Amino acid sequence: MAPVSYRSWRRTVGAALVVAGAGLVAFVIVSLLDRQAAQRDARAVLKLAPLEDAADLSELHPDEGVAARERPSSRPKPGSVVGRIRIESAGIDVMALEGIGSGILRKAAGHFPGTALPGTAGNASFAAHRDSFFRGLRHVGVDDLIHVETGDGTFLYRVSETRVVEPEAVEVVDSRGRSELTLVTCYPFDYIGPAPRRFVVHADLVGSTG
Repeated sequence: MAPVSYRSWRRTVGAALVVAGAGLVAFVIVSLLDRQAAQRDARAVLKLAPLEDAADLSELHPDEGVAARERPSSRPKPGSVVGRIRIESAGIDVMALEGIGSGILRKAAGHFPGTALPGTAGNASFAAHRDSFFRGLRHVGVDDLIHVETGDGTFLYRVSETRVVEPEAVEVVDSRGRSELTLVTCYPFDYIGPAPRRFVVHADLVGSTG
């Protein structure tokens, strides 16, 4: 078998790199289109129908008062539309779905299962990737306003705190006895590869419409 010449080897490697590059570009384009389609579909769903989880808890816990009645008794189904998060100061406008699995976070922000829904008592918590939907969180500061639109109305939150924590600090999504919103993404924002820490935004509910 004749040895492969250096020139032939270079041509083969060059062709392989071109094919690989084209495949990568195609993958990125398809991913962006899929993300855009998912966001568009979620907006359409939010416009057409209200959330189906706003049951009154007073029948189950009549002695817990108003705070209990503000919490939904049923939970959204995985992948269902939870709402739309808008932060004008950070250029963020993203639909949020129920769940924080990789499939959800590729196309939307994700609502932490088991946490409160926007506008209810407790800590409504969401996550998204730092290199896509929550890229703008780096520009968020104390007193910035966050609008969260759901089928029950639009809820206004004011940022009270931003901080950096370790990945194990899961308590950031725990309820602190008030109606609040928590947004989580990876940190540092410009880190290459899996980021080692988490950037957290806490905001308090200050108003609503609807």
